[in-house]
Amino acid sequence: MPGTDAAVPATASAGDGTCRGTTSWARGRAEFLRGFLGDQHVATSALAGAMLVSLLWANLAGGSYDTFWDAEVAVSGGSHSYGLSLLEAVNEGLMSVFFLVVGLEARREWDLGDLRDRRRSVLPVSIGLGGLLLPAAIFAAVNLLTTGGAPQAWGVAMSTDTAMALAALSWIARGASPRLRQFLITVLVADDVGSLVVIALFYSDQVELGLVASAAAVFMLYWRAQRSRWPGQLLASLAVLGWVLTRSSGIDPIIAGLCVGLLSPAYTPALVHLEHASRVVRSFREQPSPTAARVAIAQLRAALSPNARLQHRLSLFVSLVVVPLFVIANLGITLDATLLQRAFTGPITWGILAGLLLGKPIAFALLTWVSRVASRGALMPPVTGKHVLTAGAISSMGFTVTMLVAGIALDGTARDDAVTGALAAVVTAPVLAVGWACLPRVLPKRLSESMRRPGSPALVDLASDVDESRDHIRGHSDAEVTIVEYGDFECPFCGQAEWSLTTVLHELPTQVRYVWRHLPLVDVHPAAWRAALASEAAAVQGSFWPMHDALLARRAELDDLDLVELATSLSLDADQFIADFKDARTAQKVSGDIESARLSAVAGTPTLFINGVRHEGDYGPSALLAAVRMALEPTSIVDQAERTSETSAR
Repeated sequence: MPGTDAAVPATASAGDGTCRGTTSWARGRAEFLRGFLGDQHVATSALAGAMLVSLLWANLAGGSYDTFWDAEVAVSGGSHSYGLSLLEAVNEGLMSVFFLVVGLEARREWDLGDLRDRRRSVLPVSIGLGGLLLPAAIFAAVNLLTTGGAPQAWGVAMSTDTAMALAALSWIARGASPRLRQFLITVLVADDVGSLVVIALFYSDQVELGLVASAAAVFMLYWRAQRSRWPGQLLASLAVLGWVLTRSSGIDPIIAGLCVGLLSPAYTPALVHLEHASRVVRSFREQPSPTAARVAIAQLRAALSPNARLQHRLSLFVSLVVVPLFVIANLGITLDATLLQRAFTGPITWGILAGLLLGKPIAFALLTWVSRVASRGALMPPVTGKHVLTAGAISSMGFTVTMLVAGIALDGTARDDAVTGALAAVVTAPVLAVGWACLPRVLPKRLSESMRRPGSPALVDLASDVDESRDHIRGHSDAEVTIVEYGDFECPFCGQAEWSLTTVLHELPTQVRYVWRHLPLVDVHPAAWRAALASEAAAVQGSFWPMHDALLARRAELDDLDLVELATSLSLDADQFIADFKDARTAQKVSGDIESARLSAVAGTPTLFINGVRHEGDYGPSALLAAVRMALEPTSIVDQAERTSETSAR
């Protein structure tokens, strides 16, 4: 078909590194370090280390552990001071930052992810709330049916520890679809909000409604201030004021962090904003003055969403500082034979274990089934049934709220029993997650197939479908995965992405096809428009991909490059090339790609879509290969565990 090459050209697919000279792929040390530290498995290792430190500290030097975390810190101003213990600073201050990041992820899913179809929020919210009620009911039943229990403390077996659950997911479900993480986050946000409301209503001594109203007013002002693009310092001041008012009202202040995250919108940068930012930066270059600098900084900030800016600033801090400190500050109990014997023969520990380890997975499975049946298949989770159970088992890690409620509703040995139960659930839940995932192997065939049934498909981000009659396609037309790139021939990052795409096409030659669409960023790459026209003029003579490769190979020279001479070197007819280069239809083709980019909210290059879904994050060879393999066959470590068990059984 016109504009289509049936197979990958030798220059693109050869395994001898023929394209390596055109697109170097090398990261700076600082970027590599940031990527390493941002890896979720590093964060999980930090969490495991923090658990070990806390237990060793409490058992080898228990006196210093309690003394340290009970020490008070205070902020004074004139005749006024605001004080809290180190433990409160971690549990109420730093954890507010953690819940802020959780709120940011949920809001991003709401604005840009699957939940932008609002109907898809019904199921995770229902599961989140149901996952509070069923474990609490099981705990109360266990304690009511035994003597010496504490049914009034039903809140200890209610909520999921979001930090630990996400860490566990990254550890046991390595390679799982990002949609599993997004689904779990959405459920856990509903869980967090519901549990904080329960604490405020049932486990708070006194709630000052006036202060609650004041805090709500501050958060409304924060929301309006974001829309009006107030400076970051003023926004931070409003967030801190909201936190102080929330804490003073008698409500756990971590809900303030969640509110700030949920009120921070996410959006892709608009092309018009990026072009304006480029103009003001050029103005600063021409007239470097404080005023021009202030305007340029404001425009650059405005181009990015508040959600993206906050996530960039806080994610590493939360993963490597906040969560480990929380674990160190709260997990320190003295483990001895007497405590373990009492705890595991008492109703509180077993109530927590039964409530969390049974209640959470059952709530996930039952509400998913009810939703599917009641909606006749219209409301489904984004993942398979066995992954729903996996998420349910992981959500059995209830530590934070268990500690909060136990500190309020229980004393002495009863509190220690609750902490022991929570710790046992944290250790047991990841193991059960793998077990739940293997459940389809032992079920009847019909049920097993139902458990493996795919979830709801991802919402497509690509507005214009691939059209073989006009798009330039490299690879097999019947490939299972299509990668669409919006690119700019003068963009250095497109050169880096080209090597990654070449690697993918070489590794998976029959399973992937690649589509190039033009998005020349003429405000920063003045030669990109001419290069795009040159590639389309070459396409008329059936040589789009040779011209594409040649332009990317010489992208640093496009300003001075003689395009006619380049066309001649590719054995093209020079006169026809010049005529097609000037033809209005050539410009219309490039403009059509630019319009399709606008419809898909594409503003920068390279932007990649894999089977119509926007590819987020790293586009290095390994990351892109992993994303493509995920699209080919969504698997995770729990799937591998199931296959290993089946092989062993045979």
